[in-house]
Amino acid sequence: MTETSHHRKKELFSQGPRTAREDRRPPLSFSYKILIWCALAASFVLGLSFLARAEGLQLTGVLVRGNSIVPSEEVAQVAEGHLEGFYGYLFPRRNSFLYPRESMREDLLSRFSRFLSVSIEKDDKRNLVIDVVERNLAYLLCDGEGFTAPCYGVDRTGYIFDSAPEFSGGIIFALKDERSLLAATSTPVGRVVLPEEELSRLLGIRDALRETLRAHGAETTALGVRITQDSDYVLVLDTGEEHLELLFAEGDAATFASALDLVLLTPQFERKRVSLGLAALRSIDLRFGKKVYYTFASTTPTE
Repeated sequence: MTETSHHRKKELFSQGPRTAREDRRPPLSFSYKILIWCALAASFVLGLSFLARAEGLQLTGVLVRGNSIVPSEEVAQVAEGHLEGFYGYLFPRRNSFLYPRESMREDLLSRFSRFLSVSIEKDDKRNLVIDVVERNLAYLLCDGEGFTAPCYGVDRTGYIFDSAPEFSGGIIFALKDERSLLAATSTPVGRVVLPEEELSRLLGIRDALRETLRAHGAETTALGVRITQDSDYVLVLDTGEEHLELLFAEGDAATFASALDLVLLTPQFERKRVSLGLAALRSIDLRFGKKVYYTFASTTPTE
């Protein structure tokens, strides 16, 4: 045996058997694990996307209920726009479990100012059902002379919701805002002309003053109220021949009615009424408490 082979045998015996630790494969790297998890997650998402596109999960149509002024077709068209396309190119927006209810509802309220409320649900036939409540016309806000067009519809809360036709003869109580509300923008739609409580106060004052005049033999029709630059109010009444203006500001209906009643009973006013006729009465100013000023045609204000 040569010296070289003897040396090799000695090396083999000296190395001994391989241990289990030495025989084990090296662990996977962290980046490789991340790639595996990403692939699994992507497969899962793609599977969900495929499932979400199943025909049996898609909304089949749009039904609109509760509307009488706004056309159903316009509402359905806005809703259909929200159902087009996909979320992230994966999940259909038309899916009956994934449709964008809140953004659709907010968009409908924004686009159709006549809507007071909007609720959206799906029925058992996979129709999207949109239930709306429209605002009712309570007042008119008119910018023309003598409460004429252009006019806008106002609901009982004072919210200006749409353009409106002009009504005559006091059918709808009209408002005319001289505080540059209409001049500030091209349209006042979407704004509040007066708070609901203030509008209720105006109606109470209107009724109380008309009733007081009726008690003194003057039948009138309420045309509307002008809101002045100083935020005072001018109630305009039609006496059948001319217009009578009653000016007032802060205060309740009973206070103004009492002040009006007192001035109508004064001897000085009675002499004017007898000589000129009640139809000649043009204005009564109730803004200064017990000092009430009135004007007859072709006369100066009298206290």
